[in-house]
Amino acid sequence: MAGFKSYYRGPMLNIGVRIQLDKGEAHHLVGVLRARNGDKVTLFNGLGGVWEGIIDISSKNAFLTVISELNIEKPKCNLILAQSLSKGKGMDEILQKATEIGVAKIIPLKTDRTELKLDAERETKRMERWRTIVIEACKQSGNFFIPEIVEIQRIKNFLRECFFMENTLKLTASLEVGAKLLNNYFLREFELPSSIIWLIGPEGDFTSREYKLAFECGFKPISLSRNVLRVETAAIYALSITDYEINSRLGNAQLENF
Repeated sequence: MAGFKSYYRGPMLNIGVRIQLDKGEAHHLVGVLRARNGDKVTLFNGLGGVWEGIIDISSKNAFLTVISELNIEKPKCNLILAQSLSKGKGMDEILQKATEIGVAKIIPLKTDRTELKLDAERETKRMERWRTIVIEACKQSGNFFIPEIVEIQRIKNFLRECFFMENTLKLTASLEVGAKLLNNYFLREFELPSSIIWLIGPEGDFTSREYKLAFECGFKPISLSRNVLRVETAAIYALSITDYEINSRLGNAQLENF
């Protein structure tokens, strides 16, 4: 697969078609990554469409002739992150790393202890920046499915919708007494659900009222570590160990069926 990667926003492509890359993607390929005439580029639309093409640079424009279409299998278990808004650049880092790991959806949440306050204009700008971050993370990591970033919402609204989710394992990082380790839910007889969702709290943790609502909606309290983790660390740690468990289970299933 080509080392150069470019995001494509158009319709599905056929082999042999020649397209012009938008100026932003052309600048990134030619001006930043130093792609040259004749180099191979992997083009992806973020929805599973992936093609390889040959780049042709003319003045400030870049064209791509499609030479093959790649078959990229969609993950069998969707990993979803419901993340309380983090201050500073913490949210940017979480979205970047979560995309590299391969999450399917990211849900930014306002909680009782959320310190980041955004008006409507700043929310819109923040969403635009986050979408740029996840696209760049997809290019870097080779994850060709761009995660959906839903609009920022209150945690109670999210939990109300989450109550009706079927075939979903719901987990929340918790400092509460009685929280279990993740491997309690990944026993050998455990069958992967269609989705696994992680709910990660803010600095200072969820309030008791928020925990109560989450538990009523079927979330299982998970102890990630004997140490208290920062929000950014907790999110990436939770996603990483879950991704490992998913891949281990799928790998074992493939070996058993061999």
